[in-house]
Amino acid sequence: MRSRFRTALACAAAAVALAVALVMLGPVPSASAHGGPGKIQVLSRTQSPGQVIYKIKLFFVDDNDPGANASITAVGGLAGQQPVGPVAFTATPTEGEYTATVNFPVGGDWAVRFNAIEPPATLTEVAHVVAPATTTAEVTTAAPAPPATVGASLSGGESGSGSSALPWVFGGLVVIVIAVVIAMFSRKR
Repeated sequence: MRSRFRTALACAAAAVALAVALVMLGPVPSASAHGGPGKIQVLSRTQSPGQVIYKIKLFFVDDNDPGANASITAVGGLAGQQPVGPVAFTATPTEGEYTATVNFPVGGDWAVRFNAIEPPATLTEVAHVVAPATTTAEVTTAAPAPPATVGASLSGGESGSGSSALPWVFGGLVVIVIAVVIAMFSRKR
């Protein structure tokens, strides 16, 4: 009886050691996959005379994870005019989305360049700005929906949220060790 108990105890100790080794030497967290190029997507533009309120999304190209805590600016240019900006974007409650109001001194077709530092991304588009006036009429246009991407989450959850299979592996090992110990003691009786 003591021999089987010692064998079961040794198996359990080996399984715990294996689980600890897996935790210590496990896969690199998904956050380290970042560092590649980013992409800026304009989600909406709310225009009124002399200004445009932009809502943009910044994400990593390689894994479509949102670019959180990013430094993003917009600069506007029009021939014969002083550049507008840089105007800093502010993060919204949705991770990877930012908003900024860009004020233009005159109407015209302004080239607006968006720059992000990390992940590095640049986007330039033309803003058809109506000359500033005393009215406050607003027009909101939504950007077209982004195309579906391969590898996007089907459950609607955030990708790269830090979850891994490691807890499942550890739990499975614990279940196996318990089953082996029970099987060893049930054969004895």
